[in-house]
Amino acid sequence: MDGDCNRASVVRADSSPKMQALQVVVYAGDVRDGVEHFEPYGFTSCPADAPSDGRGAEAVVVDLGGCSDHPVAIVVGDRRYRLTGLAKGEVAIHDDQGQKVHLTRDGIVVEGTAVTVNSDTVKLGNGADAALVRWPELKAFLEALVLPVSNAVPAGPGPVTAGPPASVPEMGTTAVTAK
Repeated sequence: MDGDCNRASVVRADSSPKMQALQVVVYAGDVRDGVEHFEPYGFTSCPADAPSDGRGAEAVVVDLGGCSDHPVAIVVGDRRYRLTGLAKGEVAIHDDQGQKVHLTRDGIVVEGTAVTVNSDTVKLGNGADAALVRWPELKAFLEALVLPVSNAVPAGPGPVTAGPPASVPEMGTTAVTAK
């Protein structure tokens, strides 16, 4: 590859264009605006702006063909938030808030403040033990549970008792079905 390759500190990022644009400071003190950040297909991230001390995300910036008129960032990392202690072969994606998807040796761990699944049908399990959860039927089942719980009355000291058991709907095979 013909061109200069430099370490740089990311000052800010603009993720609105088709190719994310960075403002970086090359370690020689050269400020570069509009540095295109090339990312692997299917993956994207937006580095946090640098704090006042300038110690933010870092990038490897390449001046293709030795021309500094159009630098590109080929990788950006941020050691402040990098996950450590992964076993050999493990993979993780993460953010600056500690949320992560970690492919461990024992399975997949998802951690975050909330997990949203936008799908009408979710498959849980494998093979004969798999179950399909269909949102419309599950929603109706859960909404039907609100009435018995809202009719719960204290039975004096001790636990709260719910309304009559007959008011709780059968979930059956419409909301959850084996596949």
